[in-house]
Formats: sequence, C-alpha cells, structure tokens
Amino acid sequence: MTATDREAPAGGLDGLLARLELNLAGQLALAGSDDFDALSRAADEAGALLAEAAEASRRLTARQAARLSEIIRLHNEIGLTLAAKRREVMAELVRSVRGRKMLKAYGGER
Repeated sequence: MTATDREAPAGGLDGLLARLELNLAGQLALAGSDDFDALSRAADEAGALLAEAAEASRRLTARQAARLSEIIRLHNEIGLTLAAKRREVMAELVRSVRGRKMLKAYGGER
C-alpha cells in the first residue's frame, strides 16, 4: 500500500512528512509479503518524496528535521531489507535453474 492509496494528509512540510511516514508504514507491511513489485513501487514513491523533502530541508523546523532524519533512517533500513530479499530470490532462482538442468541431464528430458 502506498501513500496515494490512503486519504492524503495535510499539505505543506508536515503533510509531506506525513506522506513519507504513511509510505514507510505501507512498505513495512509489504516487507512481510512476497509482493516485491508493490514494495518496489512504494520504495520508488518514497524516493521521490524524499527528494521533495530534501529540496524543502532548508525550511524545516528542528522538529521537522528530526522527523525527516528518522524517516530517512527507516527508508534506508527498508532499502537494505529489500536488497536482501532480492538476493534471496535470486539465489533461489539460481538453485532452481541448476536443479532443472541436473534433472534434464540425468532424466534424459528433452
């Protein structure tokens, strides 16, 4: 689920930070599923929102800056989790392809 799937928060910098938090909550919910496409789309959306927040960072209050710092930390952690999941899927795919090749070689499959 992405931030656009929910009711949009208020505008301004606080609204932007709220959209980022909703996006990250959606990413955390998706991280437990096998829906890598939805998780990747949510991560891309978060990247765009973070770029927008970076542009506005000069206007952030101390509270907003601390909130953004935490959001960035969580975004990075989710990115690392997603990268690890991708590596796991690729490793499983490689094992599967090797297994099929072995079955074909020993089973005489055409």
